[in-house]
Amino acid sequence: MPMKEAWPLVQQSVKEMPRTTIEFEREGYIYAKTHSAVFHFVDYFEVLAVPEENRLQVRSSSLLGIWDVFVNYFRTEDFRGRLESKGVIESIDS
Repeated sequence: MPMKEAWPLVQQSVKEMPRTTIEFEREGYIYAKTHSAVFHFVDYFEVLAVPEENRLQVRSSSLLGIWDVFVNYFRTEDFRGRLESKGVIESIDS
């Protein structure tokens, strides 16, 4: 899917993520803050479009802490699932 079509769906997918607010956005980049469900720790979530490679780079990271009990891994996988269901990306099983 061309980035021009995909980007609004990427934005929508970030906005749909629980306990997540977009703090800053520019063309091809989203910086959001999200809170963990149990202890409400602040985490960062970023999406960067790399149109020349038709690729999205996604990062979810903890603000504090040494171990996040895989919260950031599961968050990025949830985001991947949202993008797959919208047809933005293909399944990694394909």
